[in-house]
Amino acid sequence: MPRKSSVAERHSLLSRYDKLYKEVYSISPTYNRNIEQWASSDLIDSYTLPMCYRMIEYYFLNSSRHDWSHFVYSADKIYKNIIEIDKDKEERFQRRILARRWLSE
Repeated sequence: MPRKSSVAERHSLLSRYDKLYKEVYSISPTYNRNIEQWASSDLIDSYTLPMCYRMIEYYFLNSSRHDWSHFVYSADKIYKNIIEIDKDKEERFQRRILARRWLSE
């Protein structure tokens, strides 16, 4: 059975979102934390808390729209993009190793 997120983890994710939102807009976001903690819980249960942190950071760096509901709606696309980027980095690293070997021969 999958592990369920704790209340502290849910609010931690929302706090990270609040922090990044405040950095960008210099005001706190307006949403109902008591309702949105359940969306936060679903995200954490699906992707783990560290991955959710990465997803929020990626979202703020690459999106022009920064509302919580849009982030929740786009979470799957964001996750897929992060996985693709990680895969690409690994492939590039392997190619660099092969190129160095080839050049040193």
